[in-house]
Amino acid sequence: MISLGKNAWRRSGVKKMDNSKVIYKYKVEITDESTIKMPAAAKVISVAEQGNEIVLYAMVPFDNDPEITKNISIRVVGTGHKIHFDTSEFKFIGTVSLHFGKLMFHIFYKDRGYWG
Repeated sequence: MISLGKNAWRRSGVKKMDNSKVIYKYKVEITDESTIKMPAAAKVISVAEQGNEIVLYAMVPFDNDPEITKNISIRVVGTGHKIHFDTSEFKFIGTVSLHFGKLMFHIFYKDRGYWG
């Protein structure tokens, strides 16, 4: 067997296809609106309860450039509370239960763009 070396794909002109990803966690403030800064290539995947706090999970390419970021707007709405924003501009992520189901929060987000 002949070994071409671990970087032979670079010399061959073939583009390396590494689709490795990592999942990051961000704390969501329990307030009507907030902003979370995250890598520009991040894709929001879910929200959950952890230790009576709301956390948001985002999937990011493993080789992500940490200097290129974006801000996402977060909206938190309690069950039975009036919604004070245009829901057509936001994506619904999920519902989170806190304090053993006594408080229910519905989480929305909007991608506000890239910051280099």
